[in-house]
Amino acid sequence: MTNKTVSKTEYLEFEGYVNWAKVYQAETSFGKTEWVIDFFPLNDGELAKVKASGIQKTMKENTDPSKGSIGKYIKFTRPENKVIKGNLVYYTGPIILDQDGNVIVDYVSKETGRRVFSYSPENKADVLRRGSPINIGNGSKVKVTVSTYDTLKGKGHKLESLKLLELVEYAGRSTTPPPLSKMVSEMPAEPARENVKGWDTQKTLDDEIPF
Repeated sequence: MTNKTVSKTEYLEFEGYVNWAKVYQAETSFGKTEWVIDFFPLNDGELAKVKASGIQKTMKENTDPSKGSIGKYIKFTRPENKVIKGNLVYYTGPIILDQDGNVIVDYVSKETGRRVFSYSPENKADVLRRGSPINIGNGSKVKVTVSTYDTLKGKGHKLESLKLLELVEYAGRSTTPPPLSKMVSEMPAEPARENVKGWDTQKTLDDEIPF
């Protein structure tokens, strides 16, 4: 597990399997709109790492094989927006990488071409999704990166990236890639490309209003 610390934010990596990966279109449930995955730690060691992180999320368990991976899991999420120091900040979706670390999907500024992790409401029209989304089937083996930070209620977290180690073919009724989030436009499809500037070069969003 690689830990990277930027100010008060720590970046953690966990390996395991994923169910219900909603990483292209944020899901609205119980008054929250967020990207979400059900993450099943690979083994007892990875499970211990998740527990040791202190993330304030309740572990659940799936015992029905028809619903994908079985065993204990945790929901990792990324909010569509958040109020930081009195300002409304919108987030882009998590970065999706292939097994070699090449970028499949990320988000960039139309004006500068630089990667965007979050933006102010007035900059909505300048944000583009770059890359070609692929369907992620239940049981796909992944390495996830989450950021963690201190809150009054304990350790908070945010899903940052999803690296596809072993992709399981999507078994749904449609093979059409999930729809684009309504918050951004889309660039033409293109092949995966080298992750020259890693996701972890961003400034911590809990300390400073970005973009």
